[in-house]
Amino acid sequence: MATSPWKSILGRNLIVLSFVSLLNDFSTDMVFPLLPLFVYALGGTAVTIGLMEGLADSIAAFLRYFSGRVSDRIGRRKIPTLLGYALSGFAKLFYAGATNALHVVGIRGADRVGKGFREAPRDAIIAESVPSAHWGFAFGFHRMLDTTGAMLGPFAAMIAISILGTGSEALRKIFFIAAIPGLFGLLLITLVRETGKGPRLSAVPEPFVPKEALRGPLARYLLVTVLFTLGHLSVAFLVLRAYQMGFSILGVILLYIVFNAVEAVASLPAGRVTDRIGRAPMLAAAYASFSILFGLLAVIDPQNWYSILPFFVLVGIAKAFREGQGRAFVADLTPIDLRATGFGAYHATVGFLALPAGLLAGRLWEIDHRWTFLAGNVFCAAALALFLFFWSRGRFGRRPGDAQDHHEAPHVDEPGKLGIDQ
Repeated sequence: MATSPWKSILGRNLIVLSFVSLLNDFSTDMVFPLLPLFVYALGGTAVTIGLMEGLADSIAAFLRYFSGRVSDRIGRRKIPTLLGYALSGFAKLFYAGATNALHVVGIRGADRVGKGFREAPRDAIIAESVPSAHWGFAFGFHRMLDTTGAMLGPFAAMIAISILGTGSEALRKIFFIAAIPGLFGLLLITLVRETGKGPRLSAVPEPFVPKEALRGPLARYLLVTVLFTLGHLSVAFLVLRAYQMGFSILGVILLYIVFNAVEAVASLPAGRVTDRIGRAPMLAAAYASFSILFGLLAVIDPQNWYSILPFFVLVGIAKAFREGQGRAFVADLTPIDLRATGFGAYHATVGFLALPAGLLAGRLWEIDHRWTFLAGNVFCAAALALFLFFWSRGRFGRRPGDAQDHHEAPHVDEPGKLGIDQ
């Protein structure tokens, strides 16, 4: 009889890291929907918002790869994960003291540096704690709780605004309160079991960028990711569009809550489906969805709540298809001894492209916001075409995303055993 996925997957590491992500995203997203408005209040523009969203991830891009490569070299996952969450948690305390728009950009950058430092080793822990046949489920579960935090944070912000108001001093108090859940999440990380095997001793120095990261299936997927990242607009631009349409601060936050609620609900089913049919069909559907939705936003140009609300819902579903399963696909394509390096290369690719993508989106927005959405449509369509080209020719492997193609990792919740595909 097949083992229930819930019993196979929900070990200590996945549960703890998922709740740590919930608390951290609760903290981050209690602040995030207010940041575009706060930037405007401090004299910033749409270009400033594009700079904030792009520069933050670009600064962290090298750390994404560096932390993954170092994690593989030292054979440790837990310490870099803890350091990354700590930097993000403490950085949020400084939003309350920001006095101009560039201060907000800098603090957001420090927060994202912590995100970049923790992502690769954290994802390696998840992959090494779960049987490979259930990686889609595991990353979907993690993404579900991560996004639940992103939904609860703005809801908490709405409650805080209703009590404290929307003045600058009230917003500073909210920013300070928002840092507390993330700092509490640091305590939970102490419960994580280390999955690394210790330093790998070798007489020959290992290259910082191994050949496996520059060619083969992973490199092809990274090329697709380059095109997609150039067109994958931050939800901050949907939030900004709603604000420019006349939504109140509470109305904008409510739309953001809807977006995160939809993504949270859709993430786990998306993971279950990809474990059965493979990652590639779901990713292709995600690329197609983003391209179509951005194209419709450019053509329809919503002017009221009932015409823009469906886009928050549908973009949330598309993101659920893409986020967790994009990470699971990296695990599919990466050998165990380079797993954190592979995750680091993936997250770094996204980070390096975030700055030009954010600046391009912001500059086009200054001309006409519809051009921003049209550019997203074109780049996502190009990513879809390239992905389908590689997939149809078997360039991602025999059957990309299928359980039998996974590079199996030890299941640390059952020491000494391998997680065997059912």
